[in-house]
Amino acid sequence: MLLTLLLIYFPALVFGFLFVKNYRKEPRQFRNALYFLLLCLLALYGLSIQFELPWLVLIGFAAIPFGTVALVVFLTANTFVVVKREGLSLSHLLPGLLLCFSDFGVHPPVDSVHLPDSALFVPAALAAPASERHCRGIVHKAAC
Repeated sequence: MLLTLLLIYFPALVFGFLFVKNYRKEPRQFRNALYFLLLCLLALYGLSIQFELPWLVLIGFAAIPFGTVALVVFLTANTFVVVKREGLSLSHLLPGLLLCFSDFGVHPPVDSVHLPDSALFVPAALAAPASERHCRGIVHKAAC
């Protein structure tokens, strides 16, 4: 019985060990979030096998889209906090730019929500060299 439980939960234990080890070493690494996610998913998988409840795995997979929404919210909040604390510069806008260039930021998951054309104004203005800004219509379309 103990060996069976060890085999069921071994993948979760491996990722749990990696999470604890890396979190104690450096808590701000992104891989810690991945280790924790895999720990939770594999623990739910182990519980579903042990107690013969297959719907537990569905709860874990249903949590992944909510994690994407949480990522968008935290990136936005982080951008505002850093810009307020440190001042406006390109390096402080990187979390917000990541959000703008991500697939979720450019193409919302709901078809009824449409981003205005000005939503990509800031990333386009920062990505274009100064000589091309006039030709892209950012400053004035007649300048080309």
